[in-house]
Amino acid sequence: MMDTKTATIKLLAQTVYELRLLLAHHLGSKHKADTAEIASAHLVYALHNEALAILENRSEDIDLEHTLAKIQAAEHLSISEYSPQLQHLIKEIRLNHTN
Repeated sequence: MMDTKTATIKLLAQTVYELRLLLAHHLGSKHKADTAEIASAHLVYALHNEALAILENRSEDIDLEHTLAKIQAAEHLSISEYSPQLQHLIKEIRLNHTN
């Protein structure tokens, strides 16, 4: 039986993976009307391998620094800025991860 924390993490990972499938057609788009969809597509695409690793019980395969770099690259590709909360979390993780 799965504990609540593991179930929650797997549910979030599956959601990220599903969003990647739903938004795949927005990758690389430059259509101005789809700005949020483009940013979302690039973000979930950046994280789908990590989501899959969690779903397959391979969380040890996740390189946190590489994951953070992929999120920032996705932001650059989507020509958009992710939320200040996400930016703050990335900085906080990097600060705690390097110490």
